[in-house]
Amino acid sequence: MPDDAGHAQRIAALRVQLAAAGTEQPLGLAKRTSNLFRDRAESAKHRLDLGAFDHVLGADATAGRVDTEGLVRYEQLVDALLPQGLMPAVVPQLKTITAAGAVAGVGIEATSFRFGLVHDTLLALDVLLADGTVVHATPDNEHAALFFGFPNSYGTLGYALRLRLRTRPVKRLVHVRHTRFAQPRAFFDALAATCADDDGTDFVDGVVFAREELVLSVARFVDDGPRPSDYTLERIYWQSLRERDDDWLSAAGYLWRWDTDWFWNSKQFGLQHAWLRRLAGRERLNSRTYTHWMRLNARLGLTRAWSRLRGDHPESVIQDVDIPLPRAAEFLDFLQREIGILPIWICPIRPADPARRFTLYPLPPGVPYLNFGFWDVVHSREARPPGHFNRLVEQQVLALGGIKSLYSDCFLDRDAFDRAYGRRRLRGTEGDVRSAAPPARPVRQVRAAALSAAVRRVTQEVPVGGPMHLEGSCHCGSVRFSLEADSPVPFMRCYCSICRKTAGSGGFAINLGGLARSMQVRGKRHLRIYRAQVPDESGGGTHPSSARRYFCARCGSALWLWDPTWPDLVHPHAGCIDTPLPAPPEHVHCLVGSKAAWVEVEGRPDDPRFEHYPDLSLAQWHERHGFAAGPASPAG
Repeated sequence: MPDDAGHAQRIAALRVQLAAAGTEQPLGLAKRTSNLFRDRAESAKHRLDLGAFDHVLGADATAGRVDTEGLVRYEQLVDALLPQGLMPAVVPQLKTITAAGAVAGVGIEATSFRFGLVHDTLLALDVLLADGTVVHATPDNEHAALFFGFPNSYGTLGYALRLRLRTRPVKRLVHVRHTRFAQPRAFFDALAATCADDDGTDFVDGVVFAREELVLSVARFVDDGPRPSDYTLERIYWQSLRERDDDWLSAAGYLWRWDTDWFWNSKQFGLQHAWLRRLAGRERLNSRTYTHWMRLNARLGLTRAWSRLRGDHPESVIQDVDIPLPRAAEFLDFLQREIGILPIWICPIRPADPARRFTLYPLPPGVPYLNFGFWDVVHSREARPPGHFNRLVEQQVLALGGIKSLYSDCFLDRDAFDRAYGRRRLRGTEGDVRSAAPPARPVRQVRAAALSAAVRRVTQEVPVGGPMHLEGSCHCGSVRFSLEADSPVPFMRCYCSICRKTAGSGGFAINLGGLARSMQVRGKRHLRIYRAQVPDESGGGTHPSSARRYFCARCGSALWLWDPTWPDLVHPHAGCIDTPLPAPPEHVHCLVGSKAAWVEVEGRPDDPRFEHYPDLSLAQWHERHGFAAGPASPAG
């Protein structure tokens, strides 16, 4: 049973602490550990000590869940659950990450191909708001907006005091099989096939050591096996990937296999050498020690001074980014060409429940993504603007429809940030925060209002059912445009001869629906218009179509369609949109009767197919499937 009495006592003590906090300064968290990798100038704050909230409250193996307080470190949570034959469904790789931190940020591990991110395993949470109220939020209660808005909010909505997380059963050992590849395409194909097969695999991740050296690690729980390997002192786990085909670890040894060496970053301190590892001892070979050393170096400026003496211009590139699996090889090529950091950790993610859409980390449910983790310093003899390499990464991530975690520096401008991180809506969450402030405590109301303002800074407020802002461009970049799209989901594939010849190299084209009055275009001088010849109704000839198809005169990219018959609407081609688009739950195939003979209509078996025009317009389809929709668009 959960330790509810002890938790209630800690809540009561917290209320006393809040009452004594005063009103002059905003609240901040007095946290002794952090896995954020950015140095920030701290403003004056009243530090709220939540250190007492570090208790595992209880687990229910039958229900598959654990109740824990927010400041519990994952090493504590694992230690409490393993003797019961359980583990959290997703265990972030570093021991000192807290349960609340993994949800307020983004937690990931090699079970994520099956269970998603840590917040995908969240069942309920209690959030301390800025006014001192503690709100219980679940996916289906009156605070559901806060539940879905909390992940990736990094404390802007409040602090999680208590969480209920999914668990899963464990066995004594984990058998790991390492398979090596010399070609990225073969590696990604094998990874995709492994994630798609429901063959009892429990863990999947990989490492890129070099352009022609990639290792896929697939693991599963087993009851028996050889004596487990020990990677907590002289032996190094990441090196074993290059040396062993099969390995066996204890359950705890596998969960913390990356922590001993901070993946491979312990080598920054020379700890790849056995004699130095023995000198340091097991108690210092862990992420807690390395984080402390890293922050000490940042305060003293030792590395910066050494770089100045050498005439070096270093830039820390510490990133975790999530890329759609079909674009993974393209992103890896970019990393190796433009950034040059190796090794790279690869971890597949598949959000498990399509009904759960988290506002600030909008990965489409059911769609496989790959997390690329790369952490190092890029050295250059040339002085560059601050954040040069990080900006390159961010631009490429967004161009490929990906998203990055926010534990490190972010260099996106306001508009790009709003689009990438939950621009869709936070209004319900803001209402949750405001409504919690009781009239009797006006000072706390001020804090709640300030917190709500922080929410607006994180994500632009857009009414429910409102349009989505899209940015697009031609291939050569001569034409760039933006618009508000009331029908932004790329669901309908048109196989007519006009679409497939002007914009559909796969035998079809996909148009979106937007508001013509919102259209803004740069590079208009490069635009050209094509009006197709269409048959007369009498069948005796042809006439120009009323639809204007805009394209770039320099590179030939098809851009959008506008028809004066519906002057309020514009239809950009999905292929020229740079903004990450929502993933459709189905594809509608129209004018199939006009497709080229070589084209096979691909998709799900239950995808709607129409010989001519579909029975729903773009707007009607969006409305039926719960997406934002505006004025009715023509079906074709």
